[in-house]
Amino acid sequence: MANPLFDYFQLDIAAYKADDISRKYGIQITPVWSLPFEIAAIKLKFRGFTDFRTGNTNASGNFHILAQPQFLLDIGYLADWKSDTVYIGTEYSYWHNKFGVKGVDESVVQAMIIGFF
Repeated sequence: MANPLFDYFQLDIAAYKADDISRKYGIQITPVWSLPFEIAAIKLKFRGFTDFRTGNTNASGNFHILAQPQFLLDIGYLADWKSDTVYIGTEYSYWHNKFGVKGVDESVVQAMIIGFF
């Protein structure tokens, strides 16, 4: 069913096995989205993904999350180029229990430019 608000929105669910030796299984749930919107005739996008993964398949056995939301400005539209081709913005990367290691968290803001030609 199409959603008129989003460029795309999907929910991925994956089951996986760590290796043949441990015979441990886990699950990962990943929402992925791209939401275009306008503020005062300025075109923007909020997009990204978040991975929620059980810890059953890593050495420490810890649940972990990786989220990377992006906030983007359509500079192709602002510069009278073709809209939806060049974006600048920021990405926030958050990782809780990085690689399943308890207490190893990461929080980083990054600048980004994306071109779709």
